[in-house]
Amino acid sequence: MSDDRLTETGMITTILNEAYIIKNNGLEVDIDKVSKMPSWTVIQAVCIFHGLDPVRGLQNEYLKRYPIYKSIMDAYDIMMSFASDNKIPHEGDPMLFFGSAELVGLTVSDELKSAVLMEGNKRDLYDLERKARLKAFMTDLKADAIPFKVAEKLFTVDIVKEIRETFHDEIRCILVELSEAGERKPTGGQMRSYLKENPKKAPRFVKVDRKGDIHFDSDAAGKKITNMTRQALDKLINRYATKTV
Repeated sequence: MSDDRLTETGMITTILNEAYIIKNNGLEVDIDKVSKMPSWTVIQAVCIFHGLDPVRGLQNEYLKRYPIYKSIMDAYDIMMSFASDNKIPHEGDPMLFFGSAELVGLTVSDELKSAVLMEGNKRDLYDLERKARLKAFMTDLKADAIPFKVAEKLFTVDIVKEIRETFHDEIRCILVELSEAGERKPTGGQMRSYLKENPKKAPRFVKVDRKGDIHFDSDAAGKKITNMTRQALDKLINRYATKTV
């Protein structure tokens, strides 16, 4: 038997052993589960694209001696360089990883793409319905016999929190859009300029004052303006940029 044949036999044995460990230890990726995750990290995405469970996949010590482990680490190194250049997030929407994975040479199955897209649409629809319910609730409050000031004391904390989060979502959407256009993470000053030049991108945006604070609607009736300081904006960008840019 030639050396080449021996080498080929050894490779086949290695591949079979690797597949055996994955199957018998429950390490295979569950597409239904991972598609429901609202965000992936880089290492989770790489594991998923290799057909491994993103949590348990690399915890199995036996896999470290097999080719799949090196393949995952090599792909992770390359994708982390993309993340460092703000081409993909360190953690973010699963859809944002597909393009870079294919550039690295990883296969993203149509089944995975379809599942992630479907679950993402479900989350978006739920968010739209939640905002619609908030708007309807505020409309009902105005028409209710309960004096508005009394109702305001009862519900203001939760409502303002919801609306503040809505404005944060508007900033997040802008960051995602900039990322998809290949733009780098904006500074606080760049974001303020962007909002002034594109006010329709964030419907709750009102203005930027001389101190650099952002003013935005924090009242569903449009009667209360809240300030977001420069420091708060920077924290917001950094929090969302690591996830979405």
